[in-house]
This record gives sequence, C-alpha cells and structure tokens, in this order.
Amino acid sequence: MTTFIFIPPEGAQANRLLLARAKKEEFEVRDNWEYFKQWNGDVPVWTQDINERGSVITFPTESSDGDPFGWYSWLPSVVWNEGLGVYIMVNGGTYTFNYNWNALDLSGSLGFWYSKNPYGPWTQIAYTDHFTIDDPGNRTYQPKLSPKWISPDGEEMVLIWSDAMADEEGNSHTVNYRWNQMKIQLEISGNQRPSVNAGDDQSIQTTAAGIHQAFLNGVVSDDGLPQGSSLNSEWVKRSGPGKVTFANKNQPQTSATFDQKGHYILQLSASDGELTSSDTVVIDVR
Repeated sequence: MTTFIFIPPEGAQANRLLLARAKKEEFEVRDNWEYFKQWNGDVPVWTQDINERGSVITFPTESSDGDPFGWYSWLPSVVWNEGLGVYIMVNGGTYTFNYNWNALDLSGSLGFWYSKNPYGPWTQIAYTDHFTIDDPGNRTYQPKLSPKWISPDGEEMVLIWSDAMADEEGNSHTVNYRWNQMKIQLEISGNQRPSVNAGDDQSIQTTAAGIHQAFLNGVVSDDGLPQGSSLNSEWVKRSGPGKVTFANKNQPQTSATFDQKGHYILQLSASDGELTSSDTVVIDVR
C-alpha cells in the first residue's frame, strides 16, 4: 500500500502544495520517499530528489481585492469520499497585516476541490474570498473535513473550522478561540476522470523453474460519462532492466512475466474516451 503525504512548503511559497509518497511499511524512512515532480501529459512524474519536487496544486496569494494571505495559510484537509468516488480537499487562506493578529479583521477564504487521485489533477468545486457564518469579524481559518461524518451517497459532509474575534473585554483570538462545525452539501457534475489503482507494490522471488511472474491486482472504475462511452484500460512498462510480458495488457487484473531480475515500475491507465487517469506499481524481482 502506498501512503501519500501532503507537504505545505516554506512560508514564502505557502500557496504551493507539495506531495510525497512511500510504501506504508517504509513511511518512516525518508530516503525511500518519492516526490511529485510534474505532469507528463496525463502521467504524474515522481522523483527521489527533493530539490526537483513540484506542486500538485497552486492556491491564490491574495484575494480578488488584493488582500495578501499570510504564511499560516493553505494547510489542506483531504478526505476520500466513497459515495462520490473522489478525494475531496478543503483549504483556505488566512489574511495577514504585518503578522499582527489583533489588526487582522478579515475572515479567511474557503475553497473545495476534488480529484480521482490524491496527486490530482484537482478541480475546484467552490471558492470564496471570505468565509463568514455568524459574524464578519470572526477570523475564520483552518477548515477541515471529517472523514467519519459522510452520507452514504457522499453528497453530505461535515466541515470543521476554527474562528476567534475580540470579545467585549478585548481578548484576542489566543483567548477567545473556538471550533465550529456544520453540514455541507456537495454536488459534482460533468464527466469525471476514471479512478485507477494499480495495486500494492510487490517483491517477488524467482520460482524453481526460473520464472519471474507477478499477479497484478489493478482496479479501474468510472462514472459512465460521456454517455455511451466504454472504459478501456492498459498496462505498460514504465521502467526496468528487462522485458515485461502481460498475459492481457488490457485487463486491470492480469499477470506479468519478467525476463530478468530488477526493479520495475508498471503503469495502469484507464480512459473513458475523453479523460484518462493512471497509477503505477513497483515490482521488485529477486
């Protein structure tokens, strides 16, 4: 299983969200992390060089009125929504004026995005420069989504956020601080990218007969759009020292035979005729 780690970058570029991935059992070994670098068409490119990492999504640096966001902004909350079959991200920016919280009188921004994959591409659902529920003076920030409170159809989730404002005694946010929650309704329309999971990374041993073979447990799904479309999938070798032969390259679940030992990266892609998604799996042949 692959673990994905969203990384807010340094304060000077707080609006650029970074992403790393690692095998679940190797999560604590930083040398085994890979970082999202860029897109090559519909294919995500990963790198082990932290200096080559790129952003999976870029958020605004200021409001539409020119009010700047501070470094304490764009800390993402990403939740898998089973009912809708997508990842939902909520995020927001906190406005700053010379880093003086007592002079900060603007409510923070709020936005929602969705994607079939944790690395994107991310599509915006809704966004507002100022998120206000009760009092315009509340300094709303840190929006989060609960991964537990989701309706079966995925259209209802629970938004959690914090806010604070000066009270009658003049206490600032450090004293008058509270958490809030509310139910929200989500609607995602139009054709969505297929969902692709290439399965868990594997390490296989050569059989007594000298055969190097792995079973690929890929899964693909789609929303049925465009109308009348069919979902087509394909396995390809992305990298590795030898030749890879697929029993059926157009089936998500199939077997792959390797003609020599080594480190291989295989890619499973799926297309609905309009949009394409892909995922990779690592096979170590020993």
